[in-house]
Amino acid sequence: MQIGGTSVLLFKSNNLNMADSLPKVNNLTTGATSLLTAKTFLVATTSGNLDKFACVEMDEAIIAEVCSSKKTAFAFVRNISDPAQNTNLSVTVQGNWGSAVYDVYGLYTSCNGAMVTWALIASNA
Repeated sequence: MQIGGTSVLLFKSNNLNMADSLPKVNNLTTGATSLLTAKTFLVATTSGNLDKFACVEMDEAIIAEVCSSKKTAFAFVRNISDPAQNTNLSVTVQGNWGSAVYDVYGLYTSCNGAMVTWALIASNA
């Protein structure tokens, strides 16, 4: 299909598994499992280099620190989209795999994050 000279893929939802009708929060950061904040791009691997952490994020900690020091309310909605990489693969293939997963699922995880963010803002308006 073409829209304005650009080829687009038409999404057909006939066979889409809608899962549960109510959203669920899977909070992995309770108890002894921490979230890791990194100051650079960081990739988890199957070798267990980051297996002590629920997830890795690369931005929010510094924002939270500044907001806390200024007594400013804040919240974060993360788009967790990068898979842990298989260390049996070359670094190039690992990078390509991460990109391929994001190319396929990134739109959906980003849309979910945007909707949650909108709902949070709207509920506090």
